[in-house]
Amino acid sequence: MRAFQVKVNLALLFITACALHRPISEIEADPARYSDKSTTIEGKVTQSYGVWKYGVYQLEDSSGSIWVIASRPTPANGSRIAVKGRARSAFNLPFIKFTGTVFQEEDRKTRGF
Repeated sequence: MRAFQVKVNLALLFITACALHRPISEIEADPARYSDKSTTIEGKVTQSYGVWKYGVYQLEDSSGSIWVIASRPTPANGSRIAVKGRARSAFNLPFIKFTGTVFQEEDRKTRGF
């Protein structure tokens, strides 16, 4: 009976974790909704650029793509990652000005999917 309860708890944990990830198109459609609270997106890195300690990379999922601003080295092209952060309407880095919707990274994890 205990093994069954453990499996049920793990299934509930998995379902809850999946619900926390938002499609990129949802962030793009209403960035203001995600500017004051952390949320998580996941996908594949399609472009990645680094300058000094800053970086930017494009993350793509099945619904769209978004540029992610990082304050640490960027992941390699082709990496599959989950990114926790906040949406921003514009962002400035030294020598670079981004307009439109971007995602400011707070944390990142490599995904095995």
